[in-house]
Amino acid sequence: MRIPILKSDFTRNVGTLLTGTIVARGLTVLAVPILTRLYTPSDFGLLGAFLAMIMVGLVAVNGGYEYAIMLPKQEEQARGLLLLCLRLAVVITAILWMLSWILLPTLGLTELLPWWGLFGLSWISDGTYQALYVYHNREKRYKLLARIRVIRAVLQAVLCIVLGLMEIGFQGLIIGFVAGQVVAALCLSVAYLQLDKSDEAEGHNYFQLAQQYRDFPLFSLGSNWLKVASRQMPLLVLPSLFSTSVAGFYQQAHKVISLPVGVIGAAYGNVFYQRAAELFPHHPTSLWQLTWKSCVVLLVLAAIPSGIVIAFGPALFGWILGEEWLTTGVYARWLMPWFWLVLVANPLAHLIEIRRKLGVFMGMNAAFFATQMAVLWWATTNVTALQAVQALGAAGTFFTALQVGYFLWLGRMSPTKTSQTKPTNLARSPTERS
Repeated sequence: MRIPILKSDFTRNVGTLLTGTIVARGLTVLAVPILTRLYTPSDFGLLGAFLAMIMVGLVAVNGGYEYAIMLPKQEEQARGLLLLCLRLAVVITAILWMLSWILLPTLGLTELLPWWGLFGLSWISDGTYQALYVYHNREKRYKLLARIRVIRAVLQAVLCIVLGLMEIGFQGLIIGFVAGQVVAALCLSVAYLQLDKSDEAEGHNYFQLAQQYRDFPLFSLGSNWLKVASRQMPLLVLPSLFSTSVAGFYQQAHKVISLPVGVIGAAYGNVFYQRAAELFPHHPTSLWQLTWKSCVVLLVLAAIPSGIVIAFGPALFGWILGEEWLTTGVYARWLMPWFWLVLVANPLAHLIEIRRKLGVFMGMNAAFFATQMAVLWWATTNVTALQAVQALGAAGTFFTALQVGYFLWLGRMSPTKTSQTKPTNLARSPTERS
């Protein structure tokens, strides 16, 4: 059975999510030149530290079980996992909230203490959003997800601009970001309640579900935390190593070059996950075709924007963001090869959940995290900020290339052993759905 990458339903679903993501990210891009003229590099440095703490904590909010929602055959079990995630989000957010009060002074981020309350609101909102997003993706509600992305982007951009015009400082950036999270979570919650049949999921034994999918918190949670921490830790450490302005330059470079990753990778990854889960384990040849062609397509799609940033980064960023931001273009040039490969790796990484190779991936992410921490420690030995960024980019490029190679191997690996050991947790095959 041959499933070409351009099969109509796959392409249509990718197109739906891609359209919404392009519009959302496009609004973000249009807002960036305005925001860089309303806020200083130091403001963006503090925003970067706030976002880094949110992203590092967010990985744990749902206990890692949100990644399992896509896999059960039975709809009731998927709903049970969703409700388990939402319950865990309340408990884990409370723990993270208290920890953040201790960590902020330790990291020298006392300026964020007056806005401590927003940390908890951000974690519970985005934790709810994450779990519901995966559930709606399972249900193929791609138009809904595309609309929510646009709503979130519009609200965040408008609020940040309005608050910037009021000259209230970095707080405007943080308030705009959190407001978008809250509204997006509420929209997905309302959409779920309209579909929900509460009597189907309420009878589930949550302890039994947690046990059945325990490899997700045991391995996937730690693995994803290490992956996110590897990317976000520089934003937490650079203010104390150099200055909040250096952190602001890095934050903007990180944000702008992440845009193609978010636009293409997120939309493509959602549909790839759903389709690959259908094909495994009954159609291994089709799964390999999907994996290989997806890798090639993503590499080609990222080639042009990556080449432009590498060739013209400083001049381009200086022209778009303003003369004050030339350094951002220099940083972006050295980070771009890493993020080019991240664009490929993120969608294919769903093979980890499908193949249940969470332990191996955790080891790879642990090695990457250790390397990034070593680079940041090296940065304390009287090196320049640019040298630190170059080392971070080189380490990221090397480890992400290894991950892409591993994902390609997973896409081609025989499913026999996996399907025999974990038969109850696999997603429905196309035959079963029809």
